[in-house]
Amino acid sequence: MGDRLSPAGSLHPEPRPQDSRFGSALGAVPNLSQDGLAGAVVGAPLEDGHRGALYVFHVSPGTLLPQYKQVRLRWESWEGLGAHSCGEHVPRIEAEALGWSLRYFGISVDGRVDMDGDGLVDVAVGAQGAAVVLRSRWIIQVSAWMSVEPAAVSVTRQNCQRSGSSAVCLRARICFHAETRTQNPVDMDIDLRYNVSLEERIPGSRAAFDSGARRLLQRRIEFPLGRQSCIRIPFHVLDTSDYLRPLSLSLSWALDVAARLVLDEASPTTIRKLIPFFKDCGDDDECVTDLVLKATTDICPHGVPGIPGASCDPLASRQSPHILRKGRRRMLVEVELENREENAYNASLWLHLPRNLHFSSLVLQ
Repeated sequence: MGDRLSPAGSLHPEPRPQDSRFGSALGAVPNLSQDGLAGAVVGAPLEDGHRGALYVFHVSPGTLLPQYKQVRLRWESWEGLGAHSCGEHVPRIEAEALGWSLRYFGISVDGRVDMDGDGLVDVAVGAQGAAVVLRSRWIIQVSAWMSVEPAAVSVTRQNCQRSGSSAVCLRARICFHAETRTQNPVDMDIDLRYNVSLEERIPGSRAAFDSGARRLLQRRIEFPLGRQSCIRIPFHVLDTSDYLRPLSLSLSWALDVAARLVLDEASPTTIRKLIPFFKDCGDDDECVTDLVLKATTDICPHGVPGIPGASCDPLASRQSPHILRKGRRRMLVEVELENREENAYNASLWLHLPRNLHFSSLVLQ
C-alpha cells in the first residue's frame, strides 16, 4: 500500500509556544465552501491552556490549502446553551470565543451532519463533557450596478428648482442581485443595508439628494434571492462652476448581521460612479475658444492708429496711452466681448480705473 500513496504536504496551526495536540482529531467536511469542494477541520484540544481550538482548511482543485481559514459558521450547544454569532474573519475558532467554560474543545470532530435539514453541512465538535454544533451559513454573492439619467450634468441648462434656487435635477437607478454558490439554492429573501453618498470626503456641497438635501442616505432593501431589485434616488446639482471635476456617486452594502447569511469574500461591497459635466464642446469634450475684445469710449470714438480694438485720443500712442480732457465730468466706456468658437466657461472681464476716476454704474446689454 505504501507505494500507492505519496506526501502531498502538511497542515500547521498558529506558531504557539505550547503543546496544542494539533491533529488529535481530523474530519473531512463535504462541500465546505458551497462550491462542490470538500474541506477539513482539525482539532487542537490543548491550545489556550487546554481550552482548545478548531482549525478550518479549505480545498482548491487538486490540493488542500495549507493555510487555515475561517469558514462561515455559527455555533450552538447540543445542551441548549443558545446560539451566538461567529466572527467572519477570525483565523481559527477558539473555545474561549464561544463564551462557555469549555475544556479540550476539538478533541473530536465530525463534519458529515446536517442538523437542521437546510442542505448545508454542519460540524460537530467534542469537548470535555460537552458537544458544540457549528452550523453553516449560506454564502451569498451580491452584485450591484448604478446608472444616472441624464448621463451628464448640464452646465448651461437648469431644469428644476431646489431650495429656492435653479438646479440641475438627475435620478440615479441602483440595482441589486444576489445568488448563492450552490447549484440548488433555496427560496429566501435577502435583507441588505446600503449607503449612497454624493461627493464623499470632498468639502463643499455641489450636489445633494432630494430627500432631506443631504449627501448621505442610509437605507435597507429586501428582495428575493436570484431576482434583480432596483430603486431610484433623485438628486440635484446647485453649483456647476467646477465643471472640470466630475461628481462622485458611491454605493456600499452589507448583509444584516442577524441574518443566517454571509457575503462571499470575493464579492465586492462597494462601487463608485463618476458623473461628468456636459459642456457642449464637440465630440472631444475639449472647449476651444476664440475670444475677441473690443472697447470704445465717448471721448474718442474713432479709434487709435496702430492699436486695434482701442479708442483713445488721436495723439495717443502705445508709449503714452493717455487722454487729456477738461470740462468733462463723465466718461462712457463701451466693451464688447465676442466668442467665435466653442463655449467658454468662467470667462471674466476686468476693467481697471485710474486713481483720478471713480466707478459710477454698469449697464449690461
